[in-house]
Amino acid sequence: MLSVSETPARSSISTTAVRRWAWATLVANTVIVLTGGLVRLTASGLGCPTWPQCTPGSFVPHRELGMHGAIEFGNRLLTYVLIAVVLGTVVAVWRWGGTSRSLRTHAVVIALGIPLQGVVGGVTVLTDLNPWVVSFHLILSMVLIALSAWLLFRVSGDRRVGASTTVRRLVALLGVLVAVAVYLGTVVTGSGPHAGDLDVPRNGLDPQLWSHVHAASVYALVAVTAAVLWLARRT
Repeated sequence: MLSVSETPARSSISTTAVRRWAWATLVANTVIVLTGGLVRLTASGLGCPTWPQCTPGSFVPHRELGMHGAIEFGNRLLTYVLIAVVLGTVVAVWRWGGTSRSLRTHAVVIALGIPLQGVVGGVTVLTDLNPWVVSFHLILSMVLIALSAWLLFRVSGDRRVGASTTVRRLVALLGVLVAVAVYLGTVVTGSGPHAGDLDVPRNGLDPQLWSHVHAASVYALVAVTAAVLWLARRT
């Protein structure tokens, strides 16, 4: 954890600038998830039917691909914007006087995750939107968002406050429940009927059953969140 005591007197970049880059990384990773959701909701996952090219022999969509090609291609282009933002963040963190080896590694891991995510997106297209690959595609995005949020927290200074053992354990449980709810959400989506395209394969699971399982995880998440907020107010 980064603390204020780790910050040396000299720095080639201001703390405010580093925080802005960290914010930009978090926002950019979130935006590309939203545009990915647009791709899915508009059934544009195969708007560019191959990868890394959009169509055989062309990296850009043809007019015949229509709106779906434009939406999918636009989502792909945002990857390069995200790469630029994350690289800027890495440079800022490395130049910052308040940095540490673990913080630099943290920023680099996020940067390496972006091209990995691009490859997973390509595999998603090449497997005709296999629901399990699509699931991993989203989960990886959630991991990158979590890492980006954590990076922002670290560069914002030491804001730790006293908390009881019970609250700390519930917060840890909260993190687990968030991960479970996200994963089960991808399972439900992959089971249909809203898998993004009427022609894409489903994962073969019972959508009604897994919708109930997912709902149960969300109820547990809400309950634990309420408990954490209530206990935190008392301490």
